[in-house]
Amino acid sequence: MNMHGLPISLPATMFLMLSAICPHINAQATTTSGSEPKIHLLSANVTLTSDYRYRGLTQTLQRPALQGGFDYSYRGGIYVGTWGSNVSSTLYPKSNMELDLYGGYKFTDGGVGFDVGGLYVFYPSSNTVLANLHTGHSSTSAPITNFELYVSTSWNWLSMKYSHSVTDFYGVPKTRNSGYLDFTATKTYNRGWGLAAHLGRQWIKNFGEASYNDWRLGIFKDTKGFVLGLDFLDTDAKDIAYQYTDDIRSMNIGKAGVVVYLKRVF
Repeated sequence: MNMHGLPISLPATMFLMLSAICPHINAQATTTSGSEPKIHLLSANVTLTSDYRYRGLTQTLQRPALQGGFDYSYRGGIYVGTWGSNVSSTLYPKSNMELDLYGGYKFTDGGVGFDVGGLYVFYPSSNTVLANLHTGHSSTSAPITNFELYVSTSWNWLSMKYSHSVTDFYGVPKTRNSGYLDFTATKTYNRGWGLAAHLGRQWIKNFGEASYNDWRLGIFKDTKGFVLGLDFLDTDAKDIAYQYTDDIRSMNIGKAGVVVYLKRVF
């Protein structure tokens, strides 16, 4: 997604076999007959969603997405994973897929969870020139990519995560050291019901007009491993950076919306 110079928002066979992508999930250890986690754990996930939203911004121009990925963990701490989803080629010229690679280490101390790692995002076949409207700088024609380091902490049903871009943010010139702060609360109840709330802040270095806040309220139901959910999302993203036009319509990709999804982890 170019976003008038600001794109937002990792083989392909495995994604197609799974029917391709759900939001990044760290591999979680299951236990053996005792309390020790399994040494090796491999899991897969698949999601069908009415709209792929990343940090509040639609990546499919409010159209459906098929998503999926794989996760591997070692002794419940070290993990690596890959994930993918279809995206709009209006936002990411010459590409209609996002692929992610990520890895890190997580542990628990005194009931508080910690997670540190890195995330690399790229869009196969994408190739475009990006501009920073604030500084006036333009990039050379290149694939759209982004690499972030992150750290998160969680306690009970609360979590906080900070992600820091160590490259130009999705290729936009002079935006290295952009950051995203995420506060999330997820509460589960009897019979698989749950509620979720999220508040996030995206800072774009040297492009203040593209910084924005996003929030989400959701409800979900887990039935035998199938999670059906409904989210309401909104942002205060400005038109100057987030207005897009395709062959059918023009829209701010951060506009409010409702997302329905069905997810399964194997």
